[in-house]
Amino acid sequence: MVHIGNAWDELLKNDFESPLYLALREFLKKEYFEHTVYPDMNDIFNAFKFTDYNDVKALILGQDPYINEGQAHGLSFSVKEGIDPPPSLINIFKEMDDDLGISENDFKKSGLNVSDGNGLSLLHNSDEKNSKVSDIADGSDSKISHNSDEKNSKVSDIARGNDSRISHNSDEKNPEKNIPYAVDKVLTEDFSHAAESIARLNGGTKNGCLEYLARQGVMLLNAVLTVRKGAPNSHKGKGWEHITDRVISVLNEREKPVVFILWGRNARDKKSLITNPRHLILESAHPSPLSAYNGFFGSKPFSKTNAFLRKNGIEEIKWRR
Repeated sequence: MVHIGNAWDELLKNDFESPLYLALREFLKKEYFEHTVYPDMNDIFNAFKFTDYNDVKALILGQDPYINEGQAHGLSFSVKEGIDPPPSLINIFKEMDDDLGISENDFKKSGLNVSDGNGLSLLHNSDEKNSKVSDIADGSDSKISHNSDEKNSKVSDIARGNDSRISHNSDEKNPEKNIPYAVDKVLTEDFSHAAESIARLNGGTKNGCLEYLARQGVMLLNAVLTVRKGAPNSHKGKGWEHITDRVISVLNEREKPVVFILWGRNARDKKSLITNPRHLILESAHPSPLSAYNGFFGSKPFSKTNAFLRKNGIEEIKWRR
């Protein structure tokens, strides 16, 4: 049976003994035996191991893990050390930079070469009525709804998690043009921030691991904790949602305030589970390049989180390394 090694064991004991989880367990045994599944079995519960129940200051909710080799390691949006940050994560760093005034030099020093009170619920405008692109679920960047214009068809490759294995152009005479193919050939001017950020990553130290945040009390939780290689949402509806919804409910019942950060439509659907007025809900569009300009950029979730924590006498999060 599951043994996390902290307070989550007792809090989720009944859930891990439920028929739903036992059925999920049998499903996972077969999946890991017959297919390549991410993350590694030993990393499935890293969000719980790195962030104990009593230590949670904020929760960032993703959908399911990245679907490419070497990326997923049990923390939403995070990738393993030495792996190129995908576009959504790059946009998170971009917003962190703009929100907190962290310079490119600060990121280089940290290994990255990229540039109020009670019961508040802050919604950053996303003008969904005018957007032809639906919010992308985080974790795998896999759910896209847009026109089937052939010129833009390759964008789906990015959103399906292929962004960390993107090839580069071979324009040796103009190295400044050697940005990832998907950005150079596919993304429009609307995604220029992502293009600039990815360009800054070229030739720099690769580090998109967010473990340092998890150890400070930022629970990086996906709604679904496993996925089959190359198949986003392949483990959706198999039982993980029962466990992760329970996590949100348990935190909602807690007296100590928590900041719930919900990016994208799938995460925002969980808002109904957060009813306690002592907590803060921050919601906006997803950081995917396809939706970041619909309200993620400029939403300032990092400074708002720290302002709320400070007002409630809780130590702020050091978003920079």
